[in-house]
Amino acid sequence: MNDQIVEITLDGKTHQGRYGLNGHEITVRYRGAMTTRSLGSTPPGIAARLILTELVKLDMSAHAA
Repeated sequence: MNDQIVEITLDGKTHQGRYGLNGHEITVRYRGAMTTRSLGSTPPGIAARLILTELVKLDMSAHAA
């Protein structure tokens, strides 16, 4: 798997993660968290940003608790 950088901006702050493809699966990593999903017909870059958004929100809620 050859990882690529993915970035999103959420609440005015830029968050950076990495994603890699393995066949029809995408794996996104952010701050030690990792999620693997089936790609379907979504382009990899878009899927990576969507998954990274979920990981960032989970991380933010964990730190707020």
